[in-house]
Amino acid sequence: MVVVAQQAICKKDKITNAQKLVNLVNSDPKSTWRADTYGMKKLNINRFLKTHLGLRMNSKNKIAGAKLSKEKPSGKPEDDNLPKSFTWTDAKNTKCPITHIRDQANCGSCWAVSTAASFGDRICIQSKSKTMVNISANYITACNDKNYGCSGGYMDLVHEFLKSGVITGGDFESDEGCQPYEVKPCTRVPWRSYMPCVYGLAITPKCRKQVCTNDWYGSKKETKRNTFYAKSWKLIEGNALTPTEYYIRKDLYENGPLTLAFLVYEDFFFYKSGIYIPRRGQEIIGGHAVRLVGWGEENDIKYWHIANSWSTEWGEKGFFKMIRGINACECESEAISAMPDLK
Repeated sequence: MVVVAQQAICKKDKITNAQKLVNLVNSDPKSTWRADTYGMKKLNINRFLKTHLGLRMNSKNKIAGAKLSKEKPSGKPEDDNLPKSFTWTDAKNTKCPITHIRDQANCGSCWAVSTAASFGDRICIQSKSKTMVNISANYITACNDKNYGCSGGYMDLVHEFLKSGVITGGDFESDEGCQPYEVKPCTRVPWRSYMPCVYGLAITPKCRKQVCTNDWYGSKKETKRNTFYAKSWKLIEGNALTPTEYYIRKDLYENGPLTLAFLVYEDFFFYKSGIYIPRRGQEIIGGHAVRLVGWGEENDIKYWHIANSWSTEWGEKGFFKMIRGINACECESEAISAMPDLK
């Protein structure tokens, strides 16, 4: 079970001081990543959980909604003919803006923001860069009534929602698409690194079904031109012959970025650079959904290349690397692929 494996890696220290946790990570000779306090003096996991995450899990700390099939493997293991490293942020065969980082702010909407971003990427990639759109994370957060807005959501429900149609929309106060994100980013403090909001949970925006809120669109009903649908989605699975990790890379390489869910340990908040492996702090504090864009290898350590939704001030300009191939934090059990309907 992955949680057991992670506990073997992570040293469970009862730490209340952020600087102490960061120092422990950075001074550990076995650490593969660097940490930063981002200006935080004390740990406050409750605020962190409420305002930065949002992925709902079941009572056993499993990502809710994932249903693995019981089919028996057949045939032989698939040959791994994929590149040793690949990321859509550097892909030379696409003009799609994969490098863009969204900011969920103090709203537990990671499930909506990551899904909107990866689905928009796939629309662009599958259309061979002919259709470049930002899918509205605001619309998904507000109008997916089977989920809970800024109070969190489930990955299967949000991907099923894509089939009913989602509209366009960019970042806060942008002029991109019909419904830009309505949750205001936290104030940046100019004399130190930006730390994402920890000062209370935002109110979920009001649902305006297929109505444009951007002034340049006016108040007219959303048109078919700016509504996009998923024709299918799936939880990526492996079998006894070929690991899930391979099928995630295969789907990512062939179809574009996808949504990844994982369990969060408290030291993740302080990630600054390198290949993340939980090292210090308490046990699982919640679930998070992110956008998987690629993979690679550094110093013989395999990793996933992932876009977070905590602005470009966090991590490696909004991105991070997660160790690959060991199902760290259950991330390789919770990869979801959605295919757009471009008819």
